Amino acid sequence: MDPNDTFTDLYNNCVAWRRHLHRSYRAFADIDSVIGLSMWEHFCNGVTSERELFRVVSVDVRRYVRREHREWAVVERLRFGAGEQPRWSSRDSIETAIDRLGIAQQMSAVPVPAKAQAWAAHVVSDTPTRISDAERIAGLRWAKTARKALANV
Repeated sequence: MDPNDTFTDLYNNCVAWRRHLHRSYRAFADIDSVIGLSMWEHFCNGVTSERELFRVVSVDVRRYVRREHREWAVVERLRFGAGEQPRWSSRDSIETAIDRLGIAQQMSAVPVPAKAQAWAAHVVSDTPTRISDAERIAGLRWAKTARKALANV
């Protein structure tokens, strides 16, 4: 018997738990492909029991979902900053870009005190530099007051 036929039979026998995984993680559009790829990898490694296959595929899917969620969360934190809540609206991308440009211009007009300059350089740079705890605390304090001042503008 051809190994592909054996895998196809096994894949078709596992419809119930594949449907369960799909419903559990329906927020992820490509979950079907993750399930299929994981099943194929484990089948090639010799896992042919449905119960064992369900166990290892479930673990792979959970790892994939955690990684995707973590990457999404990092993007959201970078987009909206620490402590700020995202404001979802129906504005199109051009208006959003204009708003972001306005915020960037406002921020460039805000003077950075000498104590917070090391922290600001650390936050803005692509390659993080090491700063002392005192510089970090001074920068965070200044950022907090600057956020409040910009919110009232």
